[in-house]
Amino acid sequence: MSYGSLTDVQWICQVCDGAEISAPGSEPPSPPVCHTCARLCLIDALRALGVAL
Repeated sequence: MSYGSLTDVQWICQVCDGAEISAPGSEPPSPPVCHTCARLCLIDALRALGVAL
């Protein structure tokens, strides 16, 4: 029995509007933010809290 082929899941980052691809069988992150933007947002938040990096 075949359920069809697994394909890449394409989605758009809501911060930078960059196109991203998730691995077959996985879902895009929620909210859809790429790893680079998530890392930059985390660094900005930590600096705002006074955390030395």
